[in-house]
Amino acid sequence: MYRQGVTYDEVSSFSECAAICESLDIDVCSYHPPSKRCVVSSLHGRDVSREGVYYMTKVETSDRQDSDSLDFEDPFEVEPAQEKDDCLHRLARLEAELEHCRSESIIPTPLCGVQGIAIHGRIDMIKVSGVDACKAICLANPSCQAYSASDDPGDWCYIFDRLHGGATTNYYRHLHTYDRDC
Repeated sequence: MYRQGVTYDEVSSFSECAAICESLDIDVCSYHPPSKRCVVSSLHGRDVSREGVYYMTKVETSDRQDSDSLDFEDPFEVEPAQEKDDCLHRLARLEAELEHCRSESIIPTPLCGVQGIAIHGRIDMIKVSGVDACKAICLANPSCQAYSASDDPGDWCYIFDRLHGGATTNYYRHLHTYDRDC
């Protein structure tokens, strides 16, 4: 079954289809593996029966539920002392390495003009005329860390609250994604 909406071709996996839905803030998507198509449901789309289509809905999970599900340790298990000491030593070494990495102030190089739209952290979507107008909107918003835009007049400007790190989807080939500092 699928809910009618916008169809994306050549989607390679369920997770890529789900990422498209998440980036567009849509709660229902469908994926058909043989044709590699993802259907992003529209608000008023109706459900249509179709064999071999996976119907996906957004699932909200709380952090508390996730941590409770991992709490299945055997209370009677005896932990060997040497194994415990080795783990503690490794943990201390890794924490020291992490602290060293955090102390180095490496500023990431901004990624500019990556083809496609960023996948995560969309906070706004505004109609603008061009990349420069979209950049101005991003710079005016303290929460903006990246933006996706095109030079097509009247196209959308997408604002994101995190750097895209090169993670884009190429279904919007006319769009390009820029970090705030481009």
